[in-house]
Amino acid sequence: MRARLLRIDLAAILPDAVLKGDELARLEPPLMVDNMEALAVHVDTVGQWMITIISDDNFSPLQRTILLRYKMPQP
Repeated sequence: MRARLLRIDLAAILPDAVLKGDELARLEPPLMVDNMEALAVHVDTVGQWMITIISDDNFSPLQRTILLRYKMPQP
């Protein structure tokens, strides 16, 4: 599995638009990647933007619960 996290300008999100953005993260082996199902962005107590990405195992022995947290480049 592979995933990319992109920052897309809000004004670019229009009907039928082809979205392009700045790549913030590329998740692929050897990094832990699964069916990533949740994304949260917040500012921590020192003003750093943080990204949290979560998967769950869906009660399946073939999947894992993974929590990833990254510092996001400042917009």
